Amino acid sequence: MTRGVICGRVSRAEQAKGQSPDDQVNVCTEAMKRERSSLATATKDGGVLGEVHKGISTRKGKRKARSTFIKAQPGVFMDLAVSGDTFGNALLKMIEYAAHGEFDEVYVWKLDRLSRVPKHQASILDSMKKSGVRVFSVTEGGFISDETISGMMGVVAFRELKNIRENVKRGIHSAISKGHRVGRPPAGFVLVESTRLVPTDDALQVEALTVQGMDEKQIATELKIEWHRVVRIQRNIRAFREGRLDTYDSQKEFNKDQRDEVMVRIEGRKERLEQRRIEVRKRLIDLGG
Repeated sequence: MTRGVICGRVSRAEQAKGQSPDDQVNVCTEAMKRERSSLATATKDGGVLGEVHKGISTRKGKRKARSTFIKAQPGVFMDLAVSGDTFGNALLKMIEYAAHGEFDEVYVWKLDRLSRVPKHQASILDSMKKSGVRVFSVTEGGFISDETISGMMGVVAFRELKNIRENVKRGIHSAISKGHRVGRPPAGFVLVESTRLVPTDDALQVEALTVQGMDEKQIATELKIEWHRVVRIQRNIRAFREGRLDTYDSQKEFNKDQRDEVMVRIEGRKERLEQRRIEVRKRLIDLGG
């Protein structure tokens, strides 16, 4: 009897719609019974074969990478809150175990549970083939052996992903046309009823202390917040009082002006650094002469 494992994935959007990873496991379990395959629950050295992960592990700057491991689940490799265009850690672990010959078959509800991107999907299927592991798709009706057909199905899944992105963009444009604000509110503000910006208590305190004549670092020490956040709040509260944040369009224009100012400062800094380098070169040449 062959040994098989179950591989699944559920994105945040699918979880919001009520799709459950347990449904995928149950469907695949029934398929394994029909194919007379046993669930591989342990590795050759006696460890648990199967893991559940949530999200993607990321590392920014000096921050330690966040672990995505939730629990060990015998015979099941499941990624939660993972988009179809990325590799989840449970999927990567399954590929690793396959390369070591820990099981003979992989059961999925649909091929897009592996990936929605044709290139990724083909890569995974090719990796399984090289490891001597067959992939069974319940929705597609059996073991995947024809690379051409699997490639065609991958293209379809990728188109679905593109359609989802287009629908999201249309939703954003629709919300804007109805007067709603989208995106993160400016520092020091909260969004009320998706249309109005209201200053937070911190912003009002920053404004009051600024009127009293305290500088940014003094205010940051007083309120125990970062001084650069104080600077952003001061900038935003001034724009709010001047009416530059009254509408979403005016807020976008204000944000653009701020980005332009930042770019001007960056370019000015680059010019000063270059001038400094030229002066240093001249001094070195004079010293050498």
